Amino acid sequence: MNKTLIALSAAAGLFALNASSAMAQDMTGVDPACIVKNAEGKDVVDMAKCPDGKTLAQSGMSGMSGERAGYAWMVPADAFTGAKIMSASDFIGKRVYTKAGEDIGEVNDMIISDNGKINAAILGVGGFLGIGEKDVAVSMNSIDVVVDGSTSKLVVDATKDQLNSAAAYDRATRTYIVK
Repeated sequence: MNKTLIALSAAAGLFALNASSAMAQDMTGVDPACIVKNAEGKDVVDMAKCPDGKTLAQSGMSGMSGERAGYAWMVPADAFTGAKIMSASDFIGKRVYTKAGEDIGEVNDMIISDNGKINAAILGVGGFLGIGEKDVAVSMNSIDVVVDGSTSKLVVDATKDQLNSAAAYDRATRTYIVK
């Protein structure tokens, strides 16, 4: 009889364990942005955000949204739609011209602040094939990307003389060279 009682007790315990597991939601394949903590501190699906119980509802934004994907740090795809976007590699090494069309040098570097804003382009000016040139820090606001047929070029709002007489910028120390 003791063996039967122990077996029944064990079976009841397993049934209770299975029943409580069945009551907990299965989070397999659920978008992390859909999961919230309930009053008991357990993970549950927020059905208002995720009506199908697995993925965030469409918000009318095109493409993948970082917020919809559960990653707030991602840039939403619609931030790139219709925007004139360029990468640093589109600038660095590119020739720079004055508004009069004079070739004044090339972009050697970019200065980026601690908040991620591009503050300046470092132009190599006054040299020939890199010999005798100096670096000059130029505000990004003074550089335009001009489309010329099927190519684009960088045009700076300064003259060749202004850039050649400007204070040199030392990229190693990140300061102007004072003579």
